[in-house]
Amino acid sequence: MGTGYARDPKTDERRCYPCADSWQREQMKTADVWGGYIGYTGDARKRFASWPGGVLGKVTSYVTEGRVRYTPNGGQYRMRHVTVRTPDGSTWRGRGGTAMDAITIRRVTKSTSKGGKGPKVLRDLLKIQGGTS
Repeated sequence: MGTGYARDPKTDERRCYPCADSWQREQMKTADVWGGYIGYTGDARKRFASWPGGVLGKVTSYVTEGRVRYTPNGGQYRMRHVTVRTPDGSTWRGRGGTAMDAITIRRVTKSTSKGGKGPKVLRDLLKIQGGTS
């Protein structure tokens, strides 16, 4: 993860990247739509991340359509569909072109966690990165 500061566009408040990631995970608990990035672990697309690379969720499904689509100016891309599980146990889905790592996801199910801890696999992923849920 990089070093630096994130800025809240509404309040102009500055937060260090790890603090901003924690804040985003907390905000996602009540949001229905969220933007982020498909992060890479080796060659696999395994995490939904913030701009500096903080883990916001685990990509549980990543499917790229076989059909090539075309942009108005002649560019080509394939549509991808992702399913993300966040630390609070919620399931989210999104889709977007393969030309970018940025993607918008929408909540499909509410939290299924017990005791507010979230699924163990996500807690472990956050520990490795140094964040908390």
